[in-house]
Amino acid sequence: MKAECLAGTLRTALSVAQGAVASRVGSSPALMSVLLEATKVPDSLVVGGTDTEGRAWQTISARVDDAGGVVLPPKPLADFLDSVDPDEAVTLTV
Repeated sequence: MKAECLAGTLRTALSVAQGAVASRVGSSPALMSVLLEATKVPDSLVVGGTDTEGRAWQTISARVDDAGGVVLPPKPLADFLDSVDPDEAVTLTV
């Protein structure tokens, strides 16, 4: 997966998805993570999370060079995005 989008747009979508992620100790690691899925048609990045009782998904505009997806804990990505200018483009490569 390789996608580029604005840091602020991704941070907003991540916040929405993070609200649906399970935070209980002992929860499955997948339920404590978010999904980032890049698609080429149309160029977009889906950011989503679930805790089996609820879910939150947002699709944002992105330039996608390679489609794909990854599941990861939201906090490290959120911390990074908080340190970047919201109008700066960030590239996610997996």
